[in-house]
Amino acid sequence: MLFSFNGRIRQSQWWLVQLGLLVVGFVTLVLAGVVVAPIGLKETLVTQLTFGLLAGAVAAALTWINLATSAKRFHDQDLSGWFYLISFVPVIGSIIVLGLLGFRDSRHGANRFGASAKYPNLAAAAALFD
Repeated sequence: MLFSFNGRIRQSQWWLVQLGLLVVGFVTLVLAGVVVAPIGLKETLVTQLTFGLLAGAVAAALTWINLATSAKRFHDQDLSGWFYLISFVPVIGSIIVLGLLGFRDSRHGANRFGASAKYPNLAAAAALFD
């Protein structure tokens, strides 16, 4: 679920993933500060590179998960995942993307990206009244 760009996710799922990314990122920064900073120049360059590479790998994974879940959240609103590029517009772009991803409701029913994450049985329920 976290690494794929296909499908749809609900607004609540997106918020939970963002909270998890924030916690993991914060813990990584704290651990890097606690472990690497006191080492300074006393230890070998290999030790510093190892911690740097591990922190970089964590950052890359967190970025990928953020992009994938944000694309799925856009899909839930029947928008392309490329809408995420709006966030690169200084200040206002990030506000717009946060509004779309975090506060805009899902589109009812299936769309070109799959069945509704919020209303998975909407098509079946509608068929009962036809």
